[in-house]
Amino acid sequence: MQTESKKWPEKGVYHWDVTDMHNMQSVAISLEDFKNKSIRVMQTGTLPDVEESRKYNSLISKADSSYMQQNYQEAERYFTHAFDFKNYVRGQHLYNAACVASLAGHKDAAFWFLEERMKAEPEWYSLNIETDKDLLPIHDDVRWNEIINAMHERQTRKEANYDIPLRNQLLEIAKDDQAIRQEWRMTSRQQPQDKAKIDSIFSVMATIDSVNQQKIFKILDSRGFVGKDKVGDACRAYWLVVQHSSVEMQRKYLPLFLKAAERGDIPRENVAMMEDRICLFEGRPQRYGTQLEEDKDGKWHLYKLENPEKVDEYRKSVGMGTLSDYLKMMGIKL
Repeated sequence: MQTESKKWPEKGVYHWDVTDMHNMQSVAISLEDFKNKSIRVMQTGTLPDVEESRKYNSLISKADSSYMQQNYQEAERYFTHAFDFKNYVRGQHLYNAACVASLAGHKDAAFWFLEERMKAEPEWYSLNIETDKDLLPIHDDVRWNEIINAMHERQTRKEANYDIPLRNQLLEIAKDDQAIRQEWRMTSRQQPQDKAKIDSIFSVMATIDSVNQQKIFKILDSRGFVGKDKVGDACRAYWLVVQHSSVEMQRKYLPLFLKAAERGDIPRENVAMMEDRICLFEGRPQRYGTQLEEDKDGKWHLYKLENPEKVDEYRKSVGMGTLSDYLKMMGIKL
C-alpha cells in the first residue's frame, strides 16, 4: 500500500531495513515532503512537534495494517484522523487514503484525497494510477477522467526536457527489480513449505540482479548520477539496484549517492540505509539503525549500533523517525 504501484519497497535478502514499516514502508519519504516541511519551519520559525509527529505516524501505521486486513473503512478512518495533524500530511498518504476510500465505496472521499494531493503537489503525477486496481471502483465516475487528463498534462510539462530513452530504461530496470522480489515475497508468505519454488524464484532474482547491475554500473560510470532534472523519479533505480550489489560496489558508488541526496535526487534516508548496510557487511557498527540480523534461533534483532545514545539524533538528521517507534512496529525489542 505504501507505494502507488502497490509494489513492495526493496530491502536486503539476508537482513531487513527497519525503516520499512511492516516491511512495506516506502523506500523513502518523497523529497517534496521534506521541502514542504522545511519551508513551513522557515516561515513559522517553529520546529515540528515530536508528539504530534509520533501520533501521525502511529495513525498511518494503523491505517496500513487495516488495509492489509482488507478493513478499508477502518483504514479510511485512521487516515482521516491522521490528516488532522495538517503539518505532517504526506502526499503518498493522501494517495493511499484515496485507495482505501475507493475500496470502501466512498467515491467522494476518494476524489477529495486525490484532489488534495494534486493541490499540495502541483507537479505530482503518477504513472501507475490508471492501472491501480484499488482505484477501479471510481473509474466510472466523470471525475476520474478529469483526474487522468490533469495527470497527462502534468506529465507532458514535466517530461518536456527529459532524456526519455534513459528514463524508460531506468523505469524498466526498476520494474524488473521490484517484480521478481514481489513474487519471491508472496511465494515465501503463501507457500513457505515449497522450498523448491522459492529457491527457483531466488535464482531468477539473482540473474535479474546481475543483469541490472551491469546496466546501472555502465550508466553511473559513463554518465554519473543522471538526476531528476533529466529522468524524474526514475533515478531511484540506481539505488534499488546498487543496494543489492556487492559491498565493494556499494562503497564505490556511495559518494555519488551522497551528492545526489544533497541535490535532492534521492532521499537522504536511502543513502543512510546504504551506509548502514556497508557497515553490516564490513562488520562495523551501524549509525542509523536500519539493519537487522537473524540469530541462530531464526529470530531477528537489531544489528549493533555505533552510538546508541545518539542514534535518534542521527536518524532525525536524515528524515527518519525514532528507532524505538520503528522497532516497535517491526515487533523487535531493543
